[in-house]
Amino acid sequence: MDSGVTDMLVITRRYDETAVIEIGGKTLEVTIVKIPKKDSVRICFDGPRDFQIKRKELLEKEIEKRELPF
Repeated sequence: MDSGVTDMLVITRRYDETAVIEIGGKTLEVTIVKIPKKDSVRICFDGPRDFQIKRKELLEKEIEKRELPF
């Protein structure tokens, strides 16, 4: 599957640890807030309200809807 991503950073975070993303002078903090089982984690995003954060599968559905002829 080609997502158009050329570089990817993979980091390890434990419970209550945070990663910081800075884009265009804005800061977004991503914190692991819960690890209930091995197949999922709970993540907290903390940043400006004008940051749009979406689950990838929902974004893909939105793009697909825009591309469909009516």
